[in-house]
Amino acid sequence: MLNTRISARLKREAAEAIAAQENANITEEEAKQAIEQLDSQTLQEVAIHLIAGETEAAKDTLAVHTNLSNQQIEGFIMGVQEDIKKQVDEFKDQANETLETATAYAQGVIWTEFIAMLLSLIAAIAGAQYGSSCVERLHSIAVTRCTTA
Repeated sequence: MLNTRISARLKREAAEAIAAQENANITEEEAKQAIEQLDSQTLQEVAIHLIAGETEAAKDTLAVHTNLSNQQIEGFIMGVQEDIKKQVDEFKDQANETLETATAYAQGVIWTEFIAMLLSLIAAIAGAQYGSSCVERLHSIAVTRCTTA
């Protein structure tokens, strides 16, 4: 998605170069060549440099692989950095929402497990008391029978 944004911005910058060809003395052929030079490998290289925070390397890559002016390259880099920052902020927000959801689910599971263990403990205590009282009664009945007999 970010690569698509970068590609669109580069092509828009090249289109602006075509539109401004009278003022900038750029021929239509040079503008077409700039657009054709924007292959996926160049875009990927520029994106990697920008994501890594290496703006000068990204500018150098654009300067080497396109006919865009320094001013156009500077405008492109500033715009793409804004896009990258927005995208990173969106990813952070999504990650925080996912973390909050996972935390809520984990808390629910822990409370459910705690309640289940508590109920198991209560059942074990009740069973032990009931079982021990039965054994005690049976023992007293057996002792009573033995002594009366």
